[in-house]
Amino acid sequence: MGPLVLIAIFVWMQIRGHSRSKTHVELWAKRNGLHVDSIALRWNPFGPFFFKSNAQRVYDVTFVDGAGRARPAIVRVGGFFGGSLVDDVRVVWR
Repeated sequence: MGPLVLIAIFVWMQIRGHSRSKTHVELWAKRNGLHVDSIALRWNPFGPFFFKSNAQRVYDVTFVDGAGRARPAIVRVGGFFGGSLVDDVRVVWR
């Protein structure tokens, strides 16, 4: 395989992993009576999920509850080894 093919596979895996992670967060919110208002990949490495694997993703998420109140949180998605293939969502409210 040429280097361009490897780069294309890597980019596709990153996009697919991000999409799966967002879906996991949206499903978690729905199960808990919330709505996802905004979600952004967290670039600040410090915080409640400082120790995570490279397969896991951490997001800044704003949920909206049934009363219309915004509830900001930091969310870690994925398993330590399986990444976004694992439906594991951990939420820390801010």
